[in-house]
Amino acid sequence: MHTRDRGYGITMLAAGVVSCLSVHSAIAQSVFEPYVQYATGGWNCTGVSLADYDLDGDMDVFASHRNTNNVIVMLNDGTGVFQPGPECPVGSLPRYVRAGDLDGDGRPDFATPNYNGSSVSIGLQNPQGLLVPHQEVSVYRPAILEIADMDGDGDRDVVVPHWDQSASQPSAAPGLVTILINDGTGTFSPGASVPIGVQPRGMEIDDFDGDGFPDVIVTNLQSHDLDLLMNAGDGTLLPATVLAGPLAPREVCTGDWNQDGALDYAVVSKNKNEIFFMVNDGDEQFSEYQSLETQFSPHSCAAGDLDGDGDLDVVASHVGSQRLSVYENIGTGFAEPVEVLSPSGAAEVLIGALDGDDRPDIVTGNTNNATISVHINDSDWNDDVEIFCRGDIDTNEVVDVLDLLAVISKWGECLDESCLRADINIDGTVDVLDMLLVISLWGDCSV
Repeated sequence: MHTRDRGYGITMLAAGVVSCLSVHSAIAQSVFEPYVQYATGGWNCTGVSLADYDLDGDMDVFASHRNTNNVIVMLNDGTGVFQPGPECPVGSLPRYVRAGDLDGDGRPDFATPNYNGSSVSIGLQNPQGLLVPHQEVSVYRPAILEIADMDGDGDRDVVVPHWDQSASQPSAAPGLVTILINDGTGTFSPGASVPIGVQPRGMEIDDFDGDGFPDVIVTNLQSHDLDLLMNAGDGTLLPATVLAGPLAPREVCTGDWNQDGALDYAVVSKNKNEIFFMVNDGDEQFSEYQSLETQFSPHSCAAGDLDGDGDLDVVASHVGSQRLSVYENIGTGFAEPVEVLSPSGAAEVLIGALDGDDRPDIVTGNTNNATISVHINDSDWNDDVEIFCRGDIDTNEVVDVLDLLAVISKWGECLDESCLRADINIDGTVDVLDMLLVISLWGDCSV
């Protein structure tokens, strides 16, 4: 949905950017300013997530650090310039972090999968704007996690792929996906688990069948496959459909590549140095749309309309290369990648509007040092795109009470296109943050 809350979710983030634009058919190319690195104060940053931590209307970056075992929020000054803010200790070796409101107070909180600590850390933001440890949930060797309202009760749950501790040799045995159920206060308890492949490593949450419930797709590094787990609609997952994968599938991202209305996915192969674009054939079956080379040791991918032409492009990061690969969607497929300099071992990559101009930018967490890298999008959309007034949900050229009512009517997790304009901060959920943005943007769009 951009799902999923990968930084409050990625496919939804990408779609949300597209929804704010009126585009003419054209082939465009994304252009980025030279990267800027910002020191986080931690070390070995492999996980990043986007959320408006301080509720000032721009996206901040939550960064997890494998060596210092902490989460640090990088605060955005509104122009895409960042400085370290609040931090919070977590368990041992937090590979990733996901941000979202977990306790229902309107402020972003976080969860991390702690691989060596065999736990999930829950950190909450208190009324003073500080992050405080709240809960450690025992989960054996969690590889990654995402947050989404899996049971439809209005709060975000945590979905965790992990090793099966009961197996005689867990590293070589099928893993599990477990849903941690939120009681509404940000306190979680384990729900049902579903078997998956060997050594899960990447995942995404999105609505693959269009029923309004978030589904789960997982990459399995050692069994060389993916698992698609559909939501039963009651907070449980149906048995996995196994999807053939490339050698060592590392991470997956989702989007509608061919604009046929069905959700597709892309997966990066760690060992083959390729990205495979798969299209949805229906009935939980997928076929290869295209495959292209990546740089050495691809680690992550993300989707968004980077060039403003109305379709979703994809960016891949690499821990073994000093470049990102940007794959431009030209309508009939993806062009050969444009390489963007991004040194220091770019691990996780995300797409989001960071500097206030609504063009989606790129941020990475860097495993080789204590930084995040920010790539500001400098593409010229003026000839191809008319940007609507932010907050003007009903497009009547004024931000007013009708837009407030539109936010209320679309309240909740944003799982289809009908709610995208109401999700003003593009975080995957229509909530109090969007109401506050409508109020802050109040007035005539021409002013």
